[in-house]
Amino acid sequence: MSAAYPPKSIVLAKVKGYPAWPAMVLDAALLPSHILNKRPMNKQHEPTPNILPIKFFSDDTYIWIKSGDLKPLSKDDIAAHFVQSSQKRRKDTVLEQAFKLAQDPLDMKEFIKYGSKGAPEGVDIDADEEEGEEEDDVVVKIPPRKKQKVVAPADKRSLAEAKKEAERELLAQYDSDWGVQDINKYSIKEGNYIYDSLEEQKTVFAKIPDTNEFAELYGKPIEKFKKIEEDVLEQLLSEDANTDELCHSLTQLSNLISKIPRSVITKSKLLRALILDQRKQCSDDDNGVLQFKDKTSKILKRLGIEVRENTEEELEVKSDAPTANSTPVSTAQSTPEVADPVRAEVEIKVDQEVANSASSPLKHEVEVNGAATH
Repeated sequence: MSAAYPPKSIVLAKVKGYPAWPAMVLDAALLPSHILNKRPMNKQHEPTPNILPIKFFSDDTYIWIKSGDLKPLSKDDIAAHFVQSSQKRRKDTVLEQAFKLAQDPLDMKEFIKYGSKGAPEGVDIDADEEEGEEEDDVVVKIPPRKKQKVVAPADKRSLAEAKKEAERELLAQYDSDWGVQDINKYSIKEGNYIYDSLEEQKTVFAKIPDTNEFAELYGKPIEKFKKIEEDVLEQLLSEDANTDELCHSLTQLSNLISKIPRSVITKSKLLRALILDQRKQCSDDDNGVLQFKDKTSKILKRLGIEVRENTEEELEVKSDAPTANSTPVSTAQSTPEVADPVRAEVEIKVDQEVANSASSPLKHEVEVNGAATH
């Protein structure tokens, strides 16, 4: 059980997809067996730490929830809620009733046994507990989502507008500052920390520049980088690249790497072009190209990238591999053309019965390519 939320604590519980809801933290020892059996366990079959059982007011449902999804609900908070809700045109009556019950909560044992309405008149709670009876009709669930009444629109556009309006009304039920007030609380055990201490966070945040400082720090170096990118790409795409100018540009780039954000380089066209050029094979006799590739390799390694040249086997595979645009060679296309077609007689062998028929000629004269066929 969390020390921050002992049993009987009145809290505001946040469940994803639902408005913040008033609830009471319960003593696990008093829970009905079917609720206790649903307690989350770790791999060692031990109760998961910082998971608390709560019961929602008005809705009377249980849930095991992380302590980080709870915040204390004082009477001042409840009064502030009523002031805020009084200004709304629509109210969730079930949620309003839950806040009223949280303002004057029942005894925990009575709340567990009988729910938000309490014990019926004439029932002795202590005597009833001695009998050891347990309620069987309570289920573990989360508060129901508020139903939105939307009139069927006439067209798709009005349907989209009605949907957005329903979403805005649902979002209006949430606390806009949920969790913000806990941002500077540090507890490694609870898990609600950013850095190990508030002083460490302030030190780190102080080093983060704002927009104006960022522009002042990196504006000129980024402009210089773009100029280098433009020059190198122009040289690489030209038929007769000047390797001396390329090497000079890479020297300037090497000096800029530590002065501009790494993301500017990694998302640039220049980096992709250098990687592709590094994959190309080159002759050992071209000293200018070798010097450029050496400078490129050093820059890529500074960025944590290692690129090798394509091998002969890879090039052969690529050249021999069929592509989607390739057309298979047809045997008909490979047949040599004959300048002068040869007229030949082709004797048609048919049954004797058909041969004697006047309507079935025995010989046909056809034009074919190639030698005469007999």
